[in-house]
Amino acid sequence: MPKALSHWDDDTFDLIEDERPRARTRTRREWPWLRMLILSGVIVAGLVHLAKREDRVEQQEVLQGPREIPVATLTAPAPAWAAIDRPNSIFALDKAAPSVFEARRHSSGGRADTLTFGQPGESGYARLTFTTNVQEPRRTLYLDLVRRAAEASLSVTRNAPSETIVTKFGPMEMAAITLVDRTEQSCQAFRFSDEATGFGFLGWRCGSQAQPLDEAQLACFIDRIALADAGNAALKTLFAQAERNHIGLCPPGAHTAFASPTKATARP
Repeated sequence: MPKALSHWDDDTFDLIEDERPRARTRTRREWPWLRMLILSGVIVAGLVHLAKREDRVEQQEVLQGPREIPVATLTAPAPAWAAIDRPNSIFALDKAAPSVFEARRHSSGGRADTLTFGQPGESGYARLTFTTNVQEPRRTLYLDLVRRAAEASLSVTRNAPSETIVTKFGPMEMAAITLVDRTEQSCQAFRFSDEATGFGFLGWRCGSQAQPLDEAQLACFIDRIALADAGNAALKTLFAQAERNHIGLCPPGAHTAFASPTKATARP
């Protein structure tokens, strides 16, 4: 009897020990599914909450009406050039009165004076632009002419290679060009600049089809440029020196007549 009881007890405990690990294994395998169910429930509940919140916000916006959107304030930069009201003329062409005189002030303090004589297409038509204390990029004569011609509602269709012309201001650049308005007109363009004083001018004068403007006539025309106002000390010195260089090769008529180009003696 004692042995049977001992045997029975061993088997019984063995069965109990075999059942415990199996129960623990099944319990561990069931936990991941439970966690996934709980996590899915939390996510669904969060999405439902967010949807309800958006619905409430939309309902409030509908009740409050459309919101005002602030208008962006755009401030345009100040223009580089501004017209001068009732300007005094600093430059002149002897006693010839320009048909149009304009003056503009640059934001940097510089100034541009434009004198126009006659109308495009007329014999003797001329336009000059003087700049003082204006720092501009160095361009070719052609590019400067195109820009200035556009300001006068003209276009440059042809230009010859640049040459050098001698005037009272010294050697300067010139070129034969063709300006177009309603008709084509042959003209002589010129440009002068003095870096020391910050002064320069660019312009053109046109002849007629029967009597084109030559180099000597253009030199006499440029020699007529003078100061109408005292200007600053640097300009006074420059023009005083130019007058000393004036050797008087142009005939008297070249300094008074303007309507038609006057033949002049060529400079050496």
